[in-house]
Amino acid sequence: MSSKTLGFLLGVKDGFGRPLFIPNPSSGAFDSLLGHGIVLNQSQPAIAASAVGTVLFGDFQQGYLFRQVGDLEIVRMDERYADLRSRGLHRLARLGSISMDAGPTRL
Repeated sequence: MSSKTLGFLLGVKDGFGRPLFIPNPSSGAFDSLLGHGIVLNQSQPAIAASAVGTVLFGDFQQGYLFRQVGDLEIVRMDERYADLRSRGLHRLARLGSISMDAGPTRL
């Protein structure tokens, strides 16, 4: 989730009136949601009425299959940068993933 979404969720309580975020006693920071660690990612959309995918929650190793096809390929490009008297390196990796869970994938 993004930091704006985290800021909004800090004030949210569950149905029993307990806050979703409880500060860590050793650091005093809000570093877990319902007992699970969180990661801030500013690329995630901020929470809004029409926003989709603002919070991704779960164990991605259990619900997704990641794969890499072949090895990492590095190509040295001498001619492209010859007028600059430089060389360029181009990296290419073929990666993919698929959801293995038939349940809901969005919050």
